[in-house]
This record gives sequence, C-alpha cells and structure tokens, in this order.
Amino acid sequence: MKIPKVDKNRMDIPSKWLIREYLALDPPMKFKSSDIKNHFENQNTKNQFLNKAADFNLVVRLKRGSYFAPKPDIAIKTWRMDDYYKRLISLNSAFEYLDYDYNFYCMSSSHYTDYAPEKVIPVFKEDHEEIDQNHIDHFVYDFSGTNELQLEAFETTFTIPILSREDTALLLLSTYGQREVNAGNKILENIELTSEIKAILAGLGYERYGEGEFREIKIKKPRFIQKWIEEIGFENVKERAGK
Repeated sequence: MKIPKVDKNRMDIPSKWLIREYLALDPPMKFKSSDIKNHFENQNTKNQFLNKAADFNLVVRLKRGSYFAPKPDIAIKTWRMDDYYKRLISLNSAFEYLDYDYNFYCMSSSHYTDYAPEKVIPVFKEDHEEIDQNHIDHFVYDFSGTNELQLEAFETTFTIPILSREDTALLLLSTYGQREVNAGNKILENIELTSEIKAILAGLGYERYGEGEFREIKIKKPRFIQKWIEEIGFENVKERAGK
C-alpha cells in the first residue's frame, strides 16, 4: 500500500530555525522539556520551539513535558504526507524506538472493514507512564497477537503493526458507536466465533453471543470515547448500538 503524497505546492515545511533546533537535539531521542533548557535563551523561546516542532511532527508530545524526536529522514518524509499519515508514521517511529508492544486500531479497522477512523489511535498492551491520553488518544488492551501492513513512501517501506481480526472486532464493538459496531459485526460474520470470543462479547453487553457464559476483559478506551459513553450513559449507548 502506498501512502498518498501531498502536492509539493501544498507542502508545509518548517522554518530553518525550527529545523536547526530540531537537529541540535541529535535525534532520534526521548527527552524532557527540562533537558533542553540550556539550548534556548529563555523559557518562552523553548516553549515556542516545542509547540511549533510538535505542529510539524519534528517532535511527538508523549505527555506534559515529555517528548520524542524521530530520526531526521523520518521527519523529512512526513512533510509530503497528509496529517493522518504524518501522525501515523511519527507515532510508529516513537513506539518502535521506545520498544513498546503496540498496534494501531485505526489501521486495523480500515484494513479489515470499510470503516476508517479519522484519528490515529494506537493500542498498547499495557499502560505506559510516558503516554498520556491528553496528548495521544489510545486503547490499552491485552491483544492476542500482531499482524503487519507494509506502507510505502519515497522508496521507504514502513512496517505498521495491526491487530488480528478478532481483536479488531472486539475493540470496535467496545466503543458502542454505530459505525464501529457495524464494522465489528461485519468482521464477526467472517471469522469462527470460539466460545471464548462469544463469552467476551457477552461480557461487553452483546448477550446474544453469550450462550450463558460471560467474560469481562479490561479495555481502557481513548478519552474521547470514554467521555462520550459517560455523557450518554452505558445503558443508552448499548441501546443505540442495537443490542
């Protein structure tokens, strides 16, 4: 699969000052804001750099005060990508460097179904202290395994880890959004439903699958999904999802 290129006339290229300060970090590296205070004449200049660098994906904001700067060749390649792929490739680079066990829910969904989430949403196998929902929307879910997609751009192949069909369906259904539920149900139509999967579906509230067995699993949802569920109420979202 090829990553579509943005027309060169629409490329959003950072200023020379930003590039110079970014290269001075000696990327790739994870760093804290306090680590680079001596690079700048004052706090305002440092904050301006961090904010603008994040806008151009020269750095990835992991949590308040904590950042990752990708390799220069990765950062440069993202300049010819749209916002979605810029974010995807930058986050993938960060998580590879940090050696996290992760997948991408958004790419998993678009690969197995016709539903493509507009946000880049990673899935971590465990919580990470360095990752904050305020800056990176994510799931935490003990997924069963990993498949891979190969994305090509500028004579470079990026390997993107994605969930299995089963795990993708479960996460889609766990959101209770109508489009997500429809996509999750389509996946279920094409896989063998084991007694374990049926029990998990029943535990999520899809009781018609349960056959009397219920199994609850831990899924930490992105903040915007959890907030929507809390605002509407769990019973109401289940009803909206057609259960």
